[in-house]
Amino acid sequence: TAISADNTTLTINFNEDVFSDFDGLTDVALNNFGLSSSGGVATVSASSINIISGTQVDITLGITGVPDGTETVTVEPSATIYDGAGNPMDFPQSNNVVTLNDEKEPILSGLSIGTITNNDVDMYIEVDETSTLYYVLTQSMDQPTFQQILDGQDEFGSPAISADSYAIIGFTGNTYPISGLDPSTTYYVYWAAEDAAGNRSSILSDNFITADPPVDLTFSTVA
Repeated sequence: TAISADNTTLTINFNEDVFSDFDGLTDVALNNFGLSSSGGVATVSASSINIISGTQVDITLGITGVPDGTETVTVEPSATIYDGAGNPMDFPQSNNVVTLNDEKEPILSGLSIGTITNNDVDMYIEVDETSTLYYVLTQSMDQPTFQQILDGQDEFGSPAISADSYAIIGFTGNTYPISGLDPSTTYYVYWAAEDAAGNRSSILSDNFITADPPVDLTFSTVA
């Protein structure tokens, strides 16, 4: 039993031709199979069946919700499945459980700007799942593409003023310092996250102005 990459097709393989009647003439049908799911947030149902060959059946799945990769689907063939000689299938089966592929994108939230000085800033952001968090710092309100953020580039494909990435484990909210900035300068920061399955978040952005440089006061004594 296997699941397609997009979670739409469940493939069931048998070691010999199977039928829904002991006479070996009638193909199996959708009602010969039962599905159950557990874990995660998505649920599944069987919507149609496609007989690929006597030994392979594809079931088209209906998915409710967005799979996060923790859902397991169990296929329970009914006892009315037979081989060509009229022998019923052994029941229950053991190699009949698959795990849905993760389709849930990371969600970024809580972006805020903390302390700003003349040459650095603290930024807070939350990520709701295990993933890699990226940022780039530019001086343009034109947003880079997701791939440019992953590559540490600005909207022109040139190296960003500052860029970094962080490994995120589970739901995490952290403050990230960015330093080496110029005083009295407007900056734009773009954040994005990608999980191990390649699901990508929306891009969050914010901007700030660094503080003015400190004023040097020189005192002189007038005679």
